[in-house]
Amino acid sequence: MTALNPSLTTLQLIINTINQAESPGEAAQALTEWLGSAFQQSVVAILNLENAEVQLYPTPGFTVPDELQGWMQSADAWLNWQEWTAPRWHTPNEPVPYLSSNDEGLLLPLPYAGTVRGMIWVAARPQMVDLTIPLLLAGLLAARLDHLKTTIGWNMLVDKLNDFSRALVQKEGLQDIWDAVENRITELFDATSFFVGLYEPGSGLLTFPVVINDGYLVTVDPLPLQGASKAVITQGSPLYFRNLMVEQDRLRAYNTELTPDEPGSGLPSWLGVPLRNRNNEVTGLISVQSELPQHFSDSDLALLMLIALQISQTVENQRLLGAEQNRRKIASTLIEVSQVVSSTLDQDAVLDRILEPLNRLIQYDRASIMLPTVAPEGNRMTVAASQGVQPHAHGQEILLPDDSPGREVIL
Repeated sequence: MTALNPSLTTLQLIINTINQAESPGEAAQALTEWLGSAFQQSVVAILNLENAEVQLYPTPGFTVPDELQGWMQSADAWLNWQEWTAPRWHTPNEPVPYLSSNDEGLLLPLPYAGTVRGMIWVAARPQMVDLTIPLLLAGLLAARLDHLKTTIGWNMLVDKLNDFSRALVQKEGLQDIWDAVENRITELFDATSFFVGLYEPGSGLLTFPVVINDGYLVTVDPLPLQGASKAVITQGSPLYFRNLMVEQDRLRAYNTELTPDEPGSGLPSWLGVPLRNRNNEVTGLISVQSELPQHFSDSDLALLMLIALQISQTVENQRLLGAEQNRRKIASTLIEVSQVVSSTLDQDAVLDRILEPLNRLIQYDRASIMLPTVAPEGNRMTVAASQGVQPHAHGQEILLPDDSPGREVIL
Protein backbone atom coordinates (compact mmCIF):
# COMPACT_ATOMS: atom_id res chain seq x y z
CA MET A 1 0.00 0.00 0.00
CA THR A 2 1.25 3.46 -0.89
CA ALA A 3 1.39 5.48 2.29
CA LEU A 4 1.12 8.95 0.76
CA ASN A 5 1.84 10.49 4.11
CA PRO A 6 3.68 13.78 3.50
CA SER A 7 5.37 15.51 6.40
CA LEU A 8 3.30 17.99 8.35
CA THR A 9 5.37 20.80 6.83
CA THR A 10 4.70 19.57 3.28
CA LEU A 11 1.01 18.99 4.01
CA GLN A 12 0.63 22.46 5.50
CA LEU A 13 2.31 23.96 2.44
CA ILE A 14 -0.13 22.13 0.12
CA ILE A 15 -3.11 23.26 2.20
CA ASN A 16 -1.93 26.88 2.27
CA THR A 17 -1.30 26.89 -1.47
CA ILE A 18 -4.78 25.57 -2.25
CA ASN A 19 -6.45 27.95 0.21
CA GLN A 20 -4.60 30.94 -1.21
CA ALA A 21 -5.22 30.08 -4.87
CA GLU A 22 -6.91 32.92 -6.74
CA SER A 23 -8.40 30.82 -9.53
CA PRO A 24 -9.75 27.27 -9.97
CA GLY A 25 -6.80 26.45 -12.23
CA GLU A 26 -4.25 27.61 -9.65
CA ALA A 27 -5.96 25.54 -6.95
CA ALA A 28 -6.05 22.44 -9.18
CA GLN A 29 -2.38 22.80 -10.16
CA ALA A 30 -1.38 23.06 -6.50
CA LEU A 31 -2.92 19.62 -5.94
CA THR A 32 -1.48 18.09 -9.14
CA GLU A 33 2.03 19.06 -8.05
CA TRP A 34 1.63 16.95 -4.95
CA LEU A 35 -0.08 14.14 -6.89
CA GLY A 36 2.87 14.14 -9.29
CA SER A 37 5.22 13.40 -6.41
CA ALA A 38 3.08 10.46 -5.31
CA PHE A 39 1.67 9.24 -8.64
CA GLN A 40 3.20 9.77 -12.03
CA GLN A 41 -0.14 9.56 -13.80
CA SER A 42 -2.87 11.73 -12.31
CA VAL A 43 -5.23 14.44 -13.56
CA VAL A 44 -7.64 16.87 -11.92
CA ALA A 45 -10.77 17.76 -13.88
CA ILE A 46 -12.54 21.01 -12.89
CA LEU A 47 -16.17 21.45 -13.94
CA ASN A 48 -17.38 24.94 -14.74
CA LEU A 49 -21.08 24.76 -13.93
CA GLU A 50 -21.81 28.06 -15.68
CA ASN A 51 -20.79 26.97 -19.18
CA ALA A 52 -20.77 23.17 -18.67
CA GLU A 53 -17.09 22.89 -19.64
CA VAL A 54 -14.39 20.76 -18.03
CA GLN A 55 -10.75 21.85 -17.79
CA LEU A 56 -8.08 19.17 -17.22
CA TYR A 57 -4.93 19.66 -15.09
CA PRO A 58 -2.59 16.64 -15.44
CA THR A 59 0.48 16.01 -13.32
CA PRO A 60 3.73 17.16 -14.97
CA GLY A 61 4.79 14.88 -17.81
CA PHE A 62 1.48 12.96 -17.94
CA THR A 63 -0.44 12.89 -21.22
CA VAL A 64 -4.08 12.12 -20.51
CA PRO A 65 -5.26 9.15 -22.65
CA ASP A 66 -7.92 9.99 -25.22
CA GLU A 67 -10.44 7.62 -23.62
CA LEU A 68 -10.04 9.19 -20.19
CA GLN A 69 -10.02 12.75 -21.55
CA GLY A 70 -13.14 12.12 -23.65
CA TRP A 71 -14.97 10.67 -20.64
CA MET A 72 -13.98 13.49 -18.29
CA GLN A 73 -15.12 16.14 -20.77
CA SER A 74 -18.39 14.50 -21.76
CA ALA A 75 -21.71 15.82 -20.52
CA ASP A 76 -22.91 12.30 -19.68
CA ALA A 77 -19.95 11.85 -17.34
CA TRP A 78 -20.16 15.08 -15.37
CA LEU A 79 -23.92 14.76 -15.05
CA ASN A 80 -23.32 11.28 -13.64
CA TRP A 81 -20.72 12.69 -11.22
CA GLN A 82 -23.46 14.62 -9.43
CA GLU A 83 -24.74 11.29 -8.10
CA TRP A 84 -21.37 10.19 -6.71
CA THR A 85 -21.07 10.14 -2.94
CA ALA A 86 -17.75 8.25 -2.61
CA PRO A 87 -14.57 7.37 -4.55
CA ARG A 88 -14.73 4.61 -7.15
CA TRP A 89 -12.19 2.27 -8.61
CA HIS A 90 -12.08 1.68 -12.35
CA THR A 91 -10.96 -1.89 -13.10
CA PRO A 92 -11.46 -4.35 -15.97
CA ASN A 93 -13.89 -6.33 -13.83
CA GLU A 94 -15.79 -3.28 -12.50
CA PRO A 95 -15.47 -0.45 -15.02
CA VAL A 96 -16.98 2.98 -14.41
CA PRO A 97 -19.96 3.51 -16.76
CA TYR A 98 -19.02 5.07 -20.13
CA LEU A 99 -15.28 4.99 -19.33
CA SER A 100 -13.69 2.69 -21.90
CA SER A 101 -10.09 3.01 -20.67
CA ASN A 102 -8.21 -0.25 -19.97
CA ASP A 103 -6.05 1.46 -17.35
CA GLU A 104 -6.88 0.85 -13.72
CA GLY A 105 -7.34 3.88 -11.55
CA LEU A 106 -9.01 5.63 -8.66
CA LEU A 107 -11.65 8.31 -9.23
CA LEU A 108 -12.19 10.89 -6.47
CA PRO A 109 -15.17 13.23 -6.86
CA LEU A 110 -14.93 16.81 -5.62
CA PRO A 111 -18.27 17.32 -3.81
CA TYR A 112 -19.23 20.44 -1.88
CA ALA A 113 -22.66 21.64 -0.71
CA GLY A 114 -24.45 19.00 -2.73
CA THR A 115 -22.63 19.69 -6.00
CA VAL A 116 -19.72 17.76 -7.49
CA ARG A 117 -17.33 20.36 -8.92
CA GLY A 118 -14.87 18.04 -10.57
CA MET A 119 -13.04 14.72 -10.50
CA ILE A 120 -9.54 13.41 -9.74
CA TRP A 121 -8.07 10.44 -11.60
CA VAL A 122 -5.15 8.55 -10.07
CA ALA A 123 -3.58 5.71 -12.01
CA ALA A 124 -3.33 2.97 -9.37
CA ARG A 125 -4.62 -0.45 -8.40
CA PRO A 126 -7.13 -1.17 -5.65
CA GLN A 127 -5.75 -1.94 -2.20
CA MET A 128 -2.52 -0.13 -3.13
CA VAL A 129 -3.44 3.35 -1.97
CA ASP A 130 -4.16 4.86 1.43
CA LEU A 131 -7.03 7.27 0.72
CA THR A 132 -6.72 9.38 3.88
CA ILE A 133 -4.61 12.23 2.47
CA PRO A 134 -6.11 12.22 -1.08
CA LEU A 135 -9.62 12.46 0.39
CA LEU A 136 -8.55 15.29 2.69
CA LEU A 137 -7.00 17.29 -0.14
CA ALA A 138 -9.87 16.52 -2.52
CA GLY A 139 -12.33 17.93 0.04
CA LEU A 140 -10.12 20.96 0.54
CA LEU A 141 -9.94 21.58 -3.23
CA ALA A 142 -13.73 21.25 -3.57
CA ALA A 143 -14.26 23.80 -0.78
CA ARG A 144 -11.82 26.23 -2.40
CA LEU A 145 -13.53 25.83 -5.78
CA ASP A 146 -16.88 26.67 -4.18
CA HIS A 147 -15.39 29.72 -2.44
CA LEU A 148 -13.79 30.93 -5.68
CA LYS A 149 -17.03 30.46 -7.57
CA THR A 150 -18.89 32.56 -5.01
CA THR A 151 -16.19 35.24 -4.87
CA ILE A 152 -15.74 35.44 -8.63
CA GLY A 153 -19.52 35.45 -9.06
CA TRP A 154 -19.96 38.41 -6.70
CA ASN A 155 -17.06 40.29 -8.28
CA MET A 156 -18.63 39.78 -11.69
CA LEU A 157 -21.96 40.86 -10.22
CA VAL A 158 -20.46 44.12 -8.97
CA ASP A 159 -18.71 44.74 -12.31
CA LYS A 160 -21.91 44.06 -14.26
CA LEU A 161 -23.91 46.33 -11.98
CA ASN A 162 -21.36 49.14 -12.35
CA ASP A 163 -21.47 48.78 -16.13
CA PHE A 164 -25.27 48.84 -16.05
CA SER A 165 -25.31 51.90 -13.81
CA ARG A 166 -22.89 53.78 -16.06
CA ALA A 167 -24.97 52.89 -19.11
CA LEU A 168 -28.13 54.30 -17.51
CA VAL A 169 -26.49 57.49 -16.25
CA GLN A 170 -25.28 58.31 -19.76
CA LYS A 171 -28.80 58.18 -21.23
CA GLU A 172 -31.05 61.15 -21.80
CA GLY A 173 -34.76 60.51 -21.96
CA LEU A 174 -36.85 57.47 -21.09
CA GLN A 175 -36.59 55.81 -24.49
CA ASP A 176 -32.79 55.86 -24.29
CA ILE A 177 -33.07 54.29 -20.83
CA TRP A 178 -35.31 51.50 -22.09
CA ASP A 179 -32.94 50.85 -24.99
CA ALA A 180 -30.09 50.48 -22.50
CA VAL A 181 -32.17 48.14 -20.34
CA GLU A 182 -33.00 46.01 -23.36
CA ASN A 183 -29.34 45.64 -24.36
CA ARG A 184 -27.94 45.10 -20.86
CA ILE A 185 -30.49 42.58 -19.59
CA THR A 186 -29.80 40.47 -22.66
CA GLU A 187 -26.10 40.47 -21.72
CA LEU A 188 -26.52 39.95 -17.97
CA PHE A 189 -29.04 37.10 -17.81
CA ASP A 190 -29.30 33.73 -19.49
CA ALA A 191 -33.02 34.28 -20.01
CA THR A 192 -35.45 33.22 -22.70
CA SER A 193 -37.56 36.35 -22.27
CA PHE A 194 -37.87 39.40 -20.02
CA PHE A 195 -39.94 42.53 -19.65
CA VAL A 196 -40.33 45.80 -17.77
CA GLY A 197 -43.86 46.72 -16.69
CA LEU A 198 -44.93 50.13 -15.38
CA TYR A 199 -48.00 50.25 -13.14
CA GLU A 200 -50.60 53.01 -13.34
CA PRO A 201 -52.74 52.84 -10.17
CA GLY A 202 -55.42 55.13 -11.59
CA SER A 203 -56.20 52.85 -14.51
CA GLY A 204 -54.98 49.60 -12.95
CA LEU A 205 -52.99 48.92 -16.12
CA LEU A 206 -49.46 47.71 -16.77
CA THR A 207 -47.67 49.34 -19.69
CA PHE A 208 -44.64 47.61 -21.21
CA PRO A 209 -41.77 49.83 -22.43
CA VAL A 210 -39.58 46.75 -22.95
CA VAL A 211 -40.62 43.18 -23.81
CA ILE A 212 -38.12 40.68 -25.22
CA ASN A 213 -39.42 37.30 -26.35
CA ASP A 214 -36.92 34.69 -27.56
CA GLY A 215 -34.40 37.42 -28.26
CA TYR A 216 -36.76 39.68 -30.19
CA LEU A 217 -38.23 43.01 -29.14
CA VAL A 218 -42.03 42.79 -29.26
CA THR A 219 -44.84 45.26 -28.61
CA VAL A 220 -47.42 44.45 -25.94
CA ASP A 221 -50.45 46.65 -25.38
CA PRO A 222 -51.28 47.83 -21.85
CA LEU A 223 -52.89 45.06 -19.79
CA PRO A 224 -54.91 44.90 -16.59
CA LEU A 225 -52.88 43.82 -13.59
CA GLN A 226 -52.80 40.02 -13.74
CA GLY A 227 -50.73 36.84 -13.44
CA ALA A 228 -47.40 36.68 -11.64
CA SER A 229 -46.93 40.40 -12.24
CA LYS A 230 -49.96 41.07 -10.05
CA ALA A 231 -48.36 39.03 -7.26
CA VAL A 232 -45.17 41.12 -7.40
CA ILE A 233 -47.04 44.44 -7.55
CA THR A 234 -49.52 43.66 -4.77
CA GLN A 235 -46.98 41.97 -2.49
CA GLY A 236 -44.31 44.57 -3.20
CA SER A 237 -41.56 41.96 -2.92
CA PRO A 238 -39.38 39.83 -5.24
CA LEU A 239 -40.89 36.49 -6.29
CA TYR A 240 -39.23 33.47 -7.87
CA PHE A 241 -41.36 30.72 -9.36
CA ARG A 242 -39.06 27.81 -10.10
CA ASN A 243 -41.74 26.17 -12.20
CA LEU A 244 -44.69 28.44 -12.80
CA MET A 245 -46.56 25.66 -14.55
CA VAL A 246 -46.82 23.55 -11.38
CA GLU A 247 -46.96 26.32 -8.75
CA GLN A 248 -50.56 27.32 -9.40
CA ASP A 249 -51.56 26.93 -5.74
CA ARG A 250 -48.83 29.34 -4.71
CA LEU A 251 -49.97 31.79 -7.37
CA ARG A 252 -53.58 31.57 -6.16
CA ALA A 253 -52.37 32.31 -2.64
CA TYR A 254 -51.39 35.73 -3.98
CA ASN A 255 -54.97 36.19 -5.22
CA THR A 256 -54.05 35.80 -8.87
CA GLU A 257 -53.72 33.11 -11.52
CA LEU A 258 -51.71 32.35 -14.65
CA THR A 259 -52.96 34.15 -17.76
CA PRO A 260 -51.78 33.74 -21.36
CA ASP A 261 -51.72 37.50 -22.04
CA GLU A 262 -48.94 38.29 -19.57
CA PRO A 263 -45.45 38.32 -21.15
CA GLY A 264 -43.44 35.23 -20.22
CA SER A 265 -46.43 33.42 -18.68
CA GLY A 266 -45.77 30.23 -20.67
CA LEU A 267 -42.23 29.75 -19.32
CA PRO A 268 -41.55 27.75 -16.12
CA SER A 269 -38.78 29.81 -14.47
CA TRP A 270 -40.17 33.26 -13.60
CA LEU A 271 -38.29 35.84 -11.55
CA GLY A 272 -39.76 39.28 -10.83
CA VAL A 273 -38.68 42.28 -8.74
CA PRO A 274 -40.75 45.43 -8.01
CA LEU A 275 -39.73 48.93 -9.07
CA ARG A 276 -40.26 51.73 -6.52
CA ASN A 277 -40.22 55.51 -6.47
CA ARG A 278 -38.57 57.69 -3.82
CA ASN A 279 -41.73 57.42 -1.67
CA ASN A 280 -41.26 53.62 -1.67
CA GLU A 281 -44.43 53.17 -3.72
CA VAL A 282 -44.44 50.27 -6.20
CA THR A 283 -44.36 51.73 -9.71
CA GLY A 284 -43.84 48.54 -11.73
CA LEU A 285 -41.62 45.51 -12.04
CA ILE A 286 -38.83 43.90 -14.01
CA SER A 287 -39.06 40.18 -14.74
CA VAL A 288 -36.88 37.55 -16.43
CA GLN A 289 -38.07 34.14 -17.56
CA SER A 290 -36.49 30.91 -18.81
CA GLU A 291 -37.81 27.88 -20.62
CA LEU A 292 -35.78 25.73 -18.18
CA PRO A 293 -37.28 24.97 -14.74
CA GLN A 294 -35.28 26.08 -11.68
CA HIS A 295 -32.97 28.01 -13.95
CA PHE A 296 -32.18 31.12 -11.90
CA SER A 297 -29.86 31.29 -8.89
CA ASP A 298 -29.53 33.47 -5.79
CA SER A 299 -26.98 35.61 -7.65
CA ASP A 300 -29.53 36.15 -10.45
CA LEU A 301 -32.07 37.34 -7.87
CA ALA A 302 -29.50 39.63 -6.22
CA LEU A 303 -28.47 41.08 -9.57
CA LEU A 304 -32.07 41.68 -10.65
CA MET A 305 -32.86 43.41 -7.33
CA LEU A 306 -29.90 45.75 -7.75
CA ILE A 307 -30.82 46.42 -11.37
CA ALA A 308 -34.41 47.16 -10.32
CA LEU A 309 -33.04 49.72 -7.85
CA GLN A 310 -30.93 51.33 -10.57
CA ILE A 311 -33.85 51.46 -13.00
CA SER A 312 -36.16 52.89 -10.33
CA GLN A 313 -33.69 55.62 -9.42
CA THR A 314 -32.98 56.50 -13.04
CA VAL A 315 -36.65 56.65 -14.03
CA GLU A 316 -37.46 58.68 -10.91
CA ASN A 317 -34.62 61.11 -11.69
CA GLN A 318 -35.92 61.47 -15.24
CA ARG A 319 -39.41 62.13 -13.90
CA LEU A 320 -38.14 64.77 -11.49
CA LEU A 321 -35.98 66.31 -14.19
CA GLY A 322 -38.96 66.41 -16.53
CA ALA A 323 -41.15 67.93 -13.81
CA GLU A 324 -38.55 70.60 -13.11
CA GLN A 325 -38.15 71.36 -16.80
CA ASN A 326 -41.93 71.57 -17.11
CA ARG A 327 -42.14 73.96 -14.14
CA ARG A 328 -39.51 76.18 -15.70
CA LYS A 329 -41.35 76.04 -19.00
CA ILE A 330 -44.61 77.04 -17.34
CA ALA A 331 -42.93 79.89 -15.45
CA SER A 332 -41.26 81.13 -18.63
CA THR A 333 -44.56 80.97 -20.53
CA LEU A 334 -46.45 82.79 -17.78
CA ILE A 335 -43.84 85.54 -17.80
CA GLU A 336 -44.17 85.77 -21.57
CA VAL A 337 -47.96 85.90 -21.34
CA SER A 338 -47.70 88.60 -18.68
CA GLN A 339 -45.47 90.63 -20.96
CA VAL A 340 -47.95 90.17 -23.82
CA VAL A 341 -50.86 91.31 -21.67
CA SER A 342 -49.04 94.39 -20.49
CA SER A 343 -47.67 95.32 -23.92
CA THR A 344 -50.93 96.54 -25.49
CA LEU A 345 -54.44 97.58 -24.66
CA ASP A 346 -55.80 95.89 -27.79
CA GLN A 347 -57.84 92.97 -26.47
CA ASP A 348 -57.92 91.07 -29.77
CA ALA A 349 -54.15 91.30 -30.18
CA VAL A 350 -53.57 90.13 -26.62
CA LEU A 351 -55.83 87.08 -26.95
CA ASP A 352 -54.31 86.01 -30.28
CA ARG A 353 -50.78 86.25 -28.89
CA ILE A 354 -51.67 84.29 -25.74
CA LEU A 355 -52.53 81.18 -27.76
CA GLU A 356 -49.05 80.95 -29.28
CA PRO A 357 -47.06 80.37 -26.03
CA LEU A 358 -49.91 78.17 -24.78
CA ASN A 359 -49.15 75.73 -27.60
CA ARG A 360 -45.66 75.21 -26.17
CA LEU A 361 -47.17 73.95 -22.92
CA ILE A 362 -50.16 72.05 -24.30
CA GLN A 363 -49.65 70.47 -27.71
CA TYR A 364 -53.14 71.22 -28.97
CA ASP A 365 -54.64 70.60 -32.40
CA ARG A 366 -56.98 73.56 -32.03
CA ALA A 367 -57.42 76.14 -29.28
CA SER A 368 -59.97 78.90 -28.88
CA ILE A 369 -60.63 81.67 -26.44
CA MET A 370 -64.35 82.26 -26.05
CA LEU A 371 -66.05 85.11 -24.24
CA PRO A 372 -69.65 85.01 -23.04
CA THR A 373 -72.29 86.59 -25.21
CA VAL A 374 -74.82 88.63 -23.33
CA ALA A 375 -77.99 86.52 -23.58
CA PRO A 376 -80.79 85.52 -21.21
CA GLU A 377 -79.95 81.80 -21.32
CA GLY A 378 -76.21 82.37 -20.68
CA ASN A 379 -74.95 79.55 -22.90
CA ARG A 380 -73.83 81.50 -25.93
CA MET A 381 -70.13 82.22 -26.45
CA THR A 382 -68.29 84.37 -28.99
CA VAL A 383 -64.91 83.30 -30.42
CA ALA A 384 -62.38 85.99 -29.50
CA ALA A 385 -59.28 84.10 -30.74
CA SER A 386 -58.59 80.75 -32.37
CA GLN A 387 -55.56 78.88 -33.72
CA GLY A 388 -54.70 75.40 -34.98
CA VAL A 389 -56.44 72.96 -37.29
CA GLN A 390 -59.63 74.43 -38.79
CA PRO A 391 -59.81 77.32 -36.32
CA HIS A 392 -63.12 78.91 -35.48
CA ALA A 393 -63.81 82.18 -37.22
CA HIS A 394 -63.21 85.28 -35.18
CA GLY A 395 -66.50 86.59 -33.86
CA GLN A 396 -68.32 83.31 -34.50
CA GLU A 397 -71.07 82.64 -31.98
CA ILE A 398 -71.04 79.19 -30.33
CA LEU A 399 -74.05 77.66 -28.60
CA LEU A 400 -73.06 75.44 -25.66
CA PRO A 401 -75.61 72.66 -25.06
CA ASP A 402 -76.53 72.13 -21.43
CA ASP A 403 -74.77 68.71 -21.30
CA SER A 404 -71.58 69.84 -23.07
CA PRO A 405 -68.16 69.97 -21.37
CA GLY A 406 -67.88 73.66 -22.26
CA ARG A 407 -71.16 74.40 -20.46
CA GLU A 408 -69.89 72.49 -17.41
CA VAL A 409 -66.75 74.61 -17.39
CA ILE A 410 -68.75 77.85 -17.53
CA LEU A 411 -71.06 76.72 -14.73
